[in-house]
Amino acid sequence: MMIESGTAPDASTAGYLIRALCRDGEPTVAYHVLRDVSRKRIIPDVVSITQLISAFSKCGNFGRVSEILHLMIASGSQPDLFTYQEIINALCDGAGRTAMVDEAFRIFNDLKLKGYACDVVTYTTMIDGLCKSGRMEEALLLWSEMVANGIQPNNYTYNAIINGYCKSGNIDHARKLYDEMLSKGFKESTVSSNIMLAGLCLHGRLADAINLFAEMPNKGIHRDVITYNTLIQCLCKEGKTSDAIELYSSMLATSIRPSISTYTPLIMVLCEEGRMTDAMELIKILEAQGLEPLVCTNDFIISGFCRVGNAEKGMAWLSRMLQSNLKPRAETMDRLVECLCSLGQVDCALQVVKKMFDISYILGSSVCHLLISKLCGVDSYQVCELLNEIVLVES
Repeated sequence: MMIESGTAPDASTAGYLIRALCRDGEPTVAYHVLRDVSRKRIIPDVVSITQLISAFSKCGNFGRVSEILHLMIASGSQPDLFTYQEIINALCDGAGRTAMVDEAFRIFNDLKLKGYACDVVTYTTMIDGLCKSGRMEEALLLWSEMVANGIQPNNYTYNAIINGYCKSGNIDHARKLYDEMLSKGFKESTVSSNIMLAGLCLHGRLADAINLFAEMPNKGIHRDVITYNTLIQCLCKEGKTSDAIELYSSMLATSIRPSISTYTPLIMVLCEEGRMTDAMELIKILEAQGLEPLVCTNDFIISGFCRVGNAEKGMAWLSRMLQSNLKPRAETMDRLVECLCSLGQVDCALQVVKKMFDISYILGSSVCHLLISKLCGVDSYQVCELLNEIVLVES
């Protein structure tokens, strides 16, 4: 309406609109606004453009981020430290991808070369990204550089390094740094406790993890869903199923709502122990809460039914998976074929094999030998058909 009435929008007007569109989750529309006004040599303020860059960074559209940066620089508007912090943070959030952390590190080093005064937030973000990708040596060098530049680490910096030590298996160094953090006046928190708890659980120090969990309320530290999930998963991994279920029950007595990560390890261990009634009860509970089981949970269920010799329910669950366009693991289908063969249900086993071939799986050699041995006493024609199918799939 402004444009149609002959009133040209200025940089402030465009900035307001860009920020509002970003808040409403419409960065693409905001980008087109920026392109339109930039053609008229109107460039919104750096804060507005930074919000737009942040929105595209969070959704991983770094190509568009690069375009916006070039547009800013070409128009004479220099990105500030906060602009680059948003990009580095988003790249480091994808720390599982080495190339993204490398790019974040390149930008970080370029900032220093261009004279930007990197602060504790910038250093901490980069240290965290390096730690998450297992690059502890580089993270520690960056820590030393930060301190040498007179920038003191905050509790987030400590947590990042502690998390890195925990994941790399160096729990003693993590504990030492944790104590140092406390000596500097930083208080223990849910986040810092969860980091230590995860490290202890990851490396099998269950007794220490239980002690830490028990001490949290005494220190006034709130337990959250991550706290419970971490210890439940560890208990399941260590074969302490009863303790894991007891912890789950105590979690229900709190205001904390279980997540899919609460149920998955419990269902897995129950299936491994053949406690299918209990496992199915948990499936019903999580579905009633509107949660969607992980694909691997279906594999646990099928394998569990096979373990107790209930191939019929295993077949029914497989059909449910395939109808939902979910792909079971090859070993799950092998397990089902073995179970069906052991029960003498060769025709059903062949149906499963056919479905395996349909999704380009190859029959395991031991399962193949078992099936052929069963068929040899039944129907030589089916043996030939099966062998032909195997040759076709493997070729």
